[in-house]
Amino acid sequence: MAKQQALKSQEQDQLLYSLLNSSDIQLVPYVELEDGWSLDYEVLLQFGIMAQTSPIFSRTFYDGTVNDPQQFVEKMQSRRNNPVFIFDHEKPAAVAWLNDVTANYAFGHFMVLPDYWGERAMEFGHRVLDYWFTISPALEFVIGMIPGFNRLAMAYIKRLGFKDLGRVPMLMVRNGRRDDCAFFYYSRFDHD
Repeated sequence: MAKQQALKSQEQDQLLYSLLNSSDIQLVPYVELEDGWSLDYEVLLQFGIMAQTSPIFSRTFYDGTVNDPQQFVEKMQSRRNNPVFIFDHEKPAAVAWLNDVTANYAFGHFMVLPDYWGERAMEFGHRVLDYWFTISPALEFVIGMIPGFNRLAMAYIKRLGFKDLGRVPMLMVRNGRRDDCAFFYYSRFDHD
C-alpha cells in the first residue's frame, strides 16, 4: 500500500512538473516562500508595466482597483489571489489567478499580453486549467464574471470551453456607468 501511494505521489509530481514546464511554455505559481516570493518583485513590476501599456490592463481592471504597475504587484500579492505567471520562451506572456476559493469553486481570471493573443493564448489557457485542476483536487468549478463590454474576454473563455450562464443587467460599474455582467463556468467534470 505504501509503495502504491509513493508511486501515485511520484506520478502526480511528474504530471505537475510537465504542466509547469515544457520546452517553450513555463508556468510559475506566484507564492510566498520562507525567504521571499517565487518571482522577483522586478519581474512582476515589469509585467505590470507591459500590461499597462496595452489595452488589456484597463479591460482586466475595469473597476479602477488597479491603475498602475505597483498596484498590480500588490493585487498579485494579496492573500485572496492565487496567481500563476506564464512565460513563453522565458518572456512574460500572461498571468492567470484564482480568488475567493471555496470548498469546490473559485473565481478565475486571465490576462494575456497582446503579443500572445490567438492560438498561443489558447495554449496558455488550457495549460492553466490543467494546472488548477491538478493542484486543487477539491476544485470542481472555475467561475468567470465578465463585464458586458469585454467581448474579447468572452470569446476567449468560450473557446477555452467555459459555458455561458447568462447575464445580470447593470451589475458592474465602470467609470461611473453601469454595465451587464456575463457569468461563465468551467467544470472539472467537462475537463478532458
